[in-house]
Amino acid sequence: MRLALFCLCTAAVFVPLSHAEAESPYRSSVRTLARQAKAEAKKPEGIIPLLLLRQLDSRVPRGVLRRELETLAGDRSIPPLRRDLITWLLARELIHEGELERSRQLVDALGLIRDFRFIGPLDNEGKAGLDAVTEAELLIAGDVSEGLRAQGKERPVELRRTPKSGILGYVDLDALMRPNVSVCAILATGIESDREQEAQLFLGAGGAYRVFLNGAEITREDAYRGPFFDRDHYPLALRKVANRLAIKLCADRGSMGLYARVRAQNGGKLNGVKISADSLPLVEPEETSALSESRSDFRALLAAATSDRAKPIDLYRYARYAHMSAGDDPAEALVQQYAKRAANEEPTLDHLEFAAALATQRGQAMHFVAKARELYPNHARAMLLEARLAASGVHPASALPILDRIQEAKGTVAISARALSAEVYDRLGLVEKALALRRENAERMERAPSSLRALLTSLGYTDREAEAEKVQAELVAAKFDEISARKGLIARALFRGERERVEEGIRAISAISGARTSEALYIAAVLEALGEEEAALQTLEAARGLAPDEPAIYRAEGKLLQRLDRDEEAKERYRAALALRPQDAGLRELLGQIEQIERPDEAYAQTAEALLERRVEASGYPTTILQDLTVQTVYENGLGSTFHQLAVQIHNEEGARSFRAYPIVYTPGSQRVELRTARVFRKNGQILEALRTYSQQMGEPWYRLYYDTRQLTVVFPELEPGDTVEIRYRVDDIAPRNMFDDYFGRMSFLKAQVPIAELEHVFILPEKRTFIFNQPELTGLERSEEVRGDERIIRYRARDIPALRAEARMPGGTEILPYLHVSTYASWEAVGRFYWGLIKDQLYADEALRATVRELVEDAPDLETKVRRIHAWVLDHTRYVGLEFGIHGYKPYRVVDIVKRGFGDCKDKAALLYAMFREAGIDADIVLIRTRRNGAIEDAPASLAVFDHAIAYVRELDLYLDGTAEHSGLRELPSEDQGTLVLHVAENRVEQRVTPVDPPERNVTARMTELDLAKDGSAAYRVVERIKGIDAASLRSQYQAEGTRKERLERRAQSHFTGASVASFEVSDVFDRNAPVELRYEGEAPQVASAAGEELRMRPSSISNLGRIFAPSPRREHPLDLGIPSIYEERIRVRIPEDARVVGLPESARAKSEFGEFRLDAREAEGAVEIELFLRFDRDRVEPSDYPAFRAWIEAIDQSVQQQITFGGAR
Repeated sequence: MRLALFCLCTAAVFVPLSHAEAESPYRSSVRTLARQAKAEAKKPEGIIPLLLLRQLDSRVPRGVLRRELETLAGDRSIPPLRRDLITWLLARELIHEGELERSRQLVDALGLIRDFRFIGPLDNEGKAGLDAVTEAELLIAGDVSEGLRAQGKERPVELRRTPKSGILGYVDLDALMRPNVSVCAILATGIESDREQEAQLFLGAGGAYRVFLNGAEITREDAYRGPFFDRDHYPLALRKVANRLAIKLCADRGSMGLYARVRAQNGGKLNGVKISADSLPLVEPEETSALSESRSDFRALLAAATSDRAKPIDLYRYARYAHMSAGDDPAEALVQQYAKRAANEEPTLDHLEFAAALATQRGQAMHFVAKARELYPNHARAMLLEARLAASGVHPASALPILDRIQEAKGTVAISARALSAEVYDRLGLVEKALALRRENAERMERAPSSLRALLTSLGYTDREAEAEKVQAELVAAKFDEISARKGLIARALFRGERERVEEGIRAISAISGARTSEALYIAAVLEALGEEEAALQTLEAARGLAPDEPAIYRAEGKLLQRLDRDEEAKERYRAALALRPQDAGLRELLGQIEQIERPDEAYAQTAEALLERRVEASGYPTTILQDLTVQTVYENGLGSTFHQLAVQIHNEEGARSFRAYPIVYTPGSQRVELRTARVFRKNGQILEALRTYSQQMGEPWYRLYYDTRQLTVVFPELEPGDTVEIRYRVDDIAPRNMFDDYFGRMSFLKAQVPIAELEHVFILPEKRTFIFNQPELTGLERSEEVRGDERIIRYRARDIPALRAEARMPGGTEILPYLHVSTYASWEAVGRFYWGLIKDQLYADEALRATVRELVEDAPDLETKVRRIHAWVLDHTRYVGLEFGIHGYKPYRVVDIVKRGFGDCKDKAALLYAMFREAGIDADIVLIRTRRNGAIEDAPASLAVFDHAIAYVRELDLYLDGTAEHSGLRELPSEDQGTLVLHVAENRVEQRVTPVDPPERNVTARMTELDLAKDGSAAYRVVERIKGIDAASLRSQYQAEGTRKERLERRAQSHFTGASVASFEVSDVFDRNAPVELRYEGEAPQVASAAGEELRMRPSSISNLGRIFAPSPRREHPLDLGIPSIYEERIRVRIPEDARVVGLPESARAKSEFGEFRLDAREAEGAVEIELFLRFDRDRVEPSDYPAFRAWIEAIDQSVQQQITFGGAR
């Protein structure tokens, strides 16, 4: 059992008690909060005790909270709007007590609007839907008397009507629309007024919204908050007779729905008004004026908290209210920030408890707990905080001694201590001890609902079924809408055949469940168990009327109809469900139980006979691919399935070794892999099919990269030359939604390092969607296209594809191999807009990060200094670790979380750089990049699939910054980031570019060597090296550890002088990323020059064999990648041995070309030989047509550096 880190409720409502033990201490808490609510009724913060009362509804016996709320609701000294909230809370409490009709009457009296016409779900990917203009906007002011249809998020949608039975006046769009994530809806209702009059709209919406009256926009809210009663108040100017109120509501992943009511200016009932969606009046749109601002307690508390003069109590009050009323936008996360600030600035116990409860990192919680124990060492609440922290750790038993002390106290804190002790005992396996504590709590709490729930947990662990049933009945009696307990009682009654109890239970669930699909499915299942199949079908049909795009309803109907042997109707329901969720493999299996379903993608597979006919005697390669078939089925939502058939002929032992294990990569939870065939055809005709498989987690921990993908490996343990292997498998998407909206993109290579007899790619696509393909450059590639019904089949096929001719220093794959690239994006602009929408909520800085930025740039004299400081801070405070799980393979984590964790991958670091630059007022972009190793790519199609890295960019400095290059300076862009395709993304800006390539002057290695040559060819040496540019980063990393510097320098010296040792050395400040690296070292080398008779000979430079490195073959088929342009400068001074003389010097040489420049000069001066060498590469690549000229240039350099310095008379 996993323990929650903190329980907010306990700390929130603690009040010291002095009453008798027989009365629950929570009764006193309720009375105290009710008195506080009355005393502060005219203050914005007076809403907080009311919300704290709401949290206590399960901690006191039935009726206790209701009576306090009734008293407050009838108190005329409390302002009307505050009494409305109290009345709404009372209506909620009445539902708990089973008084549904009275609750409904109170809600009706409050004037909550439940009657709307609406259209949705509309697309809101990237939160772009609020301002998007679609045909659905006609509902705001246009004529919809004949209905309205529009293109929705996944399919066409039409005008519908909300049910009038919303619980507590809530319009639950989550229950009515599928999908309900990243969507918008437009709602409208009619307001008839018998006169022109001023009114107020009271609105508490889940999501961002725009409000229109008679076609004119009157207000908007861009924050994505949760729904809550009367959060905002807006003025309305009603026309006489006909008005149309329209609300465009957009949600991301939070609750989507609203509470709305129209009242008089003083908050009272609005006379002469009728609100109904029976007809929507066609009104003449008014001219939009300035948008109205909300006047509400929430806005007053927010204004106080965001003021420059905000006090800790202002921060705390807003955070408490917003937290309890779902008023925080998750992207901004102001509640946690303000709670933290309040606790740090004024560490009262209340503030510390609240901040600890909201802490998302254990380290943060530890800070607040430690502060509480320091300031309040003997306070039971502070001890409880410490115990909660201990209980959530790796040694939960360490909390028990603290909890034993707290249980000696009285009041709610002792109850909380016993509850936590029970959780710890459960975790330790001491379930009887936990049960005893929960029994005691139940009695001390007068068997309030929350105590009974906890008791049920222990009764379940200890298998006390009879007592558990009694407690469930008691819990349902105490809290009418306790659905979980009701379901338990229904299950027991079903088992015993107690029909009346079952029917009573499902009537109660139906009354309190609103439009929720899950409860309708449950009720239908129970009705079927009772033998009421037709009633079950009617229940499902009613649920389908409310949520017509919910595939689970069609699935349930289909299964029920199938059990009733109504197969034709079942098939109809299954097909309808598949139309809504075509990726549901389970649904296809259910349909397959009724009718034979052929997999159209597998029909493209070749038979074994056809494959074996393609075998060859030998190909000169380890293997030959006889068949490489990929069939990609794509649905309208961008998800789909992939079928592969691969047949390979093994020619030699190398081929057998390479194919003994075949990997299939997939993502559990969102994909399902199915191995259809795996067999080996022996040369003698034998067929082996009994092969084994195993699965393993994917990841690259050596690079600190971790994925949620797995690899199914098919093992062929006894392959021999002459065998032919065939594998058929499929990977089906099974996720409920496409995490990339409806995007689909794939890239595949059409050539391999071995010959391919036949290659085929088939795409089965929805005909109504547009897919953009590149035009692969592969000789003999055939393309065909046909339309079959609502599908478009595009087929690529090629035969006898020769193997890739591999060469050293080739560019990336897309430049040397033909490839097939398909995408649904029409432009790079579309890619960038989607990506910005995906990441923009991750880029909000909190107060701590803003303070860090202010400190970094406070006294910076110029822009570059600001950028340098921020860049250095990110590199110093975040290490590279990639948690590539789910969408976070593309989406960065929130920047505040990156800072708290102290690690992130490339996109995390790019996001952090961008966010900090933005806070500093620096114009910057996030840049998606295709690293150099992957090769250049054609401009079309645009796709996310081409990028594998992310960096940042500062516009004013034209400066790219790679946050993963932890040892690179500000202007040392890593080579993998240079000369490659990038996509700049920022708010309202998308731009495709190619990154610049450094000029050679940026990357200079200068080496100066002094040699005191001895007669035996040994020498004392002194070396000074200065490295600036891209090569400096690796040296900074290499020489940071002082303990290994000598060893590493000796290896460096030995690469120039065989057997060299280092006697002393000096390394510059390698922690300064923006300074060149300087290495000074000296020592002895046993052999610098070699003996030839009476002479000594040595090379004039440390460089040699450039031809073997860059140009070993007389011609090239592919471009040659030289790396980033650079300069190498070398000066060597050789002191001549005593009695020796210079017999021969290298001839001076010059070799200048379009590829660069080489110079070599040698001279004798004052008993020494001096060599100066200069080599500059001006190009980063050489095309095959230029290769002969480049090779000639390199050979000229090699001839020059192969000359010798010769000393005579030295021996």
